[in-house]
Amino acid sequence: MHDWRHEASVDWCVARCKYLSATNFVKLKSSVSKASQAALAGEKLLPAFAGLWEEKMSCPDIETMSYAEAARGHVMEPYAVESYNAAEPDVLMYHWDDALLFRDDIAFSPDAMDIPQTGKLSNIIEHNVDTVNPEHIMEIKSYGTCGHGQAIATNKTAYTERFQIAWAMYVAPSIKDATLLFYNPSAYHQLYPVFYTREDLEKEIQLAEQVHDLWKKTDVLMRSISNTVKSTRTEDEIWIEEMAPYFQRS
Repeated sequence: MHDWRHEASVDWCVARCKYLSATNFVKLKSSVSKASQAALAGEKLLPAFAGLWEEKMSCPDIETMSYAEAARGHVMEPYAVESYNAAEPDVLMYHWDDALLFRDDIAFSPDAMDIPQTGKLSNIIEHNVDTVNPEHIMEIKSYGTCGHGQAIATNKTAYTERFQIAWAMYVAPSIKDATLLFYNPSAYHQLYPVFYTREDLEKEIQLAEQVHDLWKKTDVLMRSISNTVKSTRTEDEIWIEEMAPYFQRS
C-alpha cells in the first residue's frame, strides 16, 4: 500500500485562518437548518459558529502535512487535470496549488480553473476574485477503488462534494459552471466528470449565503463579548492594568 504524503505551503495554511472556507461551510451548514429565528436574526450565538470563530481567532498550530486519502487527492490533482484535458473538453483547465480566491471574509481554494496559474498569479497566495474572474472551475476527488466506483453510481444531486462547488460559486460570482472530477488512474473508468451550472446549485448557493450572513453576525457578537476590537493600548499596558490588584495587595 502506498504511503501517501503531501506538504502544503505554510503561508497558504496560515492565510486560510483569515477566511471562512468551503470546509468551514460544509461543517456549519447543518447548523443553519437547526437554527432558531433568533439565531438567524443575530440575537443568539450558535455553538458551532462561536466555536469556529474562537478557533480562527487563535489560528491553532498549523499542520502542513496531509496523509492517506487527503494526501492522495493533492498529489493526483495535476495528473487528473492533464488526463481531463487530453480528452479534449470544450474548455481546457489549469491546475492551481496553494492559492486562495477571496471576497471580503470568505474564500475558496481552487483545484483547477480556466485561467493558468502563471506569471504574477503564480507568486500570490491570496487573490481577490475581482482580479481573476474565473468562469469555469474544477473540484477534483481521487478516491480509492470503492469510493471511485460509488461516485460513478451516485446521482449528481446527491454528491456531498457539490457543496464545495456551491461555496466557490458564492465566493466568485463570475463562475458560470463547474466540473466535479472523480479521478482514479487504476480504475477502468479513470475519469468521471460531473457538470454543474449555477442553476443546478441554486439552493446550495442560497445556503452558502445564509451561512455567511450568520457568520458575519457571529463575528460582531463575539467581538463585542470578548472585547477583541483593536486596542490602542500596548500589551505591557494591558498586563500592568490586569496585574495592578495583585500588586496593590502587597
